[in-house]
Amino acid sequence: MSVRRGIFVKNNSLVLYHLSLNSYHLIAAEMPLFYLEENNLKRITAIYVRVSSREQALQGYSLDAQELKCRQYADLMGYDTENLVLYKDDGFSAKSLNRPRMQDLIKGIKDGKIVRVIVYKLDRLTRSVTDVYQLMQMFMDFDCELKAIVDSLDLTSANGRMLVGMLSIIAQWEREVISERTKDGLAEKVNQGKYPYGGRAPFGWDKQKDGKLCINEEQASIKNAAADWILEGYSLSRVCELVQEHYGYKPTFDSLKRYMEDEKNIGILVYNGERKVDFVPALMDDNKFQEVQYYLSFRAHHAPFKSRYIFHSLVYCTKCGSRLDQRSTVKKQGAERKRYFYYSCPNCSKRISQKILIEQTFFDVAKALADWRQTERMKRVEISLNAINKKIQDLEQAYMDDEFDAKSYMKARQPLDKNVEDLEKQIRIFDVKDIDAFYALDYKDQYLIMDLVVSKVEVDLEKKRVVTLKFKSND
Repeated sequence: MSVRRGIFVKNNSLVLYHLSLNSYHLIAAEMPLFYLEENNLKRITAIYVRVSSREQALQGYSLDAQELKCRQYADLMGYDTENLVLYKDDGFSAKSLNRPRMQDLIKGIKDGKIVRVIVYKLDRLTRSVTDVYQLMQMFMDFDCELKAIVDSLDLTSANGRMLVGMLSIIAQWEREVISERTKDGLAEKVNQGKYPYGGRAPFGWDKQKDGKLCINEEQASIKNAAADWILEGYSLSRVCELVQEHYGYKPTFDSLKRYMEDEKNIGILVYNGERKVDFVPALMDDNKFQEVQYYLSFRAHHAPFKSRYIFHSLVYCTKCGSRLDQRSTVKKQGAERKRYFYYSCPNCSKRISQKILIEQTFFDVAKALADWRQTERMKRVEISLNAINKKIQDLEQAYMDDEFDAKSYMKARQPLDKNVEDLEKQIRIFDVKDIDAFYALDYKDQYLIMDLVVSKVEVDLEKKRVVTLKFKSND
C-alpha cells in the first residue's frame, strides 16, 4: 500500500492530509500556518524504552542500556539527534498497551508529530499479537517508521510485516510460558510451606531467610488489641485512633478492616482459591477471629441507618445469646406519622423498644459520662480546642492587618471552624446529666454517647428488662 503525506491550502489555512489508494483522508482540522510548521513539518524521532522489574532483574534489559543502544543507532543512521524524544515506561508489563508513556507515544504518532520510533527490540513495544497488528496498521496509516534494532524490521515490505507477525507470536508465547513457569514456581513454594508473594511480609509477620513467616510480636499485639476493641463495641474509625494512641501507629480505615478480615490471623493462607490450613503461625484465637467477622458483617449490614438505632450492634438476648436485629415501624398519630425503633431477637421472635432501653440505661450512662469527663482523653480534647481557638484569633488578627485577602481568609478559616464544631460536640455530649437533656439532642449525638461509653446491653425480652449493662474502658 502506497502512503504519502502532504498539505494544501483551504480558507487561508494549511490542512494536513495523507493520500491512500487515491483518496484524501483529513487527519487534522484547519490550522494557522505557524501551528503546522511547529507541530507537523518538524516531525521528531521517538525512542521508546520499557522494562518490567522482573525482566530487569533476570534479563538485564535496563532502561539506560536500551536508551544508549537506541541513541547510538540514531547517530549511526544519521537521524537528527537533537530532536530525539525519549518515552520511558519503568516497571510496566508488555501484556497490554495501557502504559502511560506508550499512550503518549501513540497520541504523538496520530497527531503527526513523530516520524519514526526506535526500540531496542520489538517486544519492548508489546508481547501481544493483537496489539502488534494494531500498532503495525497505525505506523503505516500515519506514515511513521518503526526501527527495532535487534530484530532489523522493515514495515515497507510484505516480508518485513510477516516477520513482525512471527516475532510477535513468539513474544506472546514467551510471555505465556514465563507466566506458567512463575505460577508453577509459586505453587512449589507453597508446597514447601514458603510464603509465595514477594515484597514485604504481611502485617503481623516477618519473613525468614527460608521464605517462611514468623510472628512479629509488636504487630501481632496491635492486631489483637484492635480485635478486642472491636468486640468491646468500638467502631473501626475509633479503633484506628486507639491504635495510634497506644502504639503510635495509625492504620487507615480500609487497612484495619483488611487486617481484621485476614484469615492468616488464624493460620490460613488462601492461594489460587484454596485454603491452606495451618500454613502460617496463627496470631489470634479462632473464636475471637470469628466473633470479629460476625461483628464487622453486622455493622456493615446496618451501617446506612445505624445512627437512628442509638444502641446499634450493642444489644443481646439473654436467653439465646444472639445479637438483636434492628427493626422500625411507622404509626399514625392524628395527622402525623411517627417512626418507632426496636431491637428483635432473630431466634426468639421477641423485641424491645429503643425507648425502654434508654429509660432503663440512662441513669448509669450519665454516671459513666461523668467519669469519662475526667479522663485524660477529654483533657486532650479541651487542649486541642483551646489551641484551635488561638489559631482562629491569630488568623482574624492577620486578616485585620491586611496580610491576606478575604478569599484566603475564608479558605483558611473553614477547616478550623469545622474542627471547633467537632470538638465542642464531644465536650457537649459529656455535659448531658438528665434524660430530658438527652432527648433534646439530635439522634446522631444520642448515638455518639452510647457508641462512646456502652460496650454491651443484655436484655431479657420476656420481661422487657435490661439485665446487664457493660461499659467500655475509658483509658
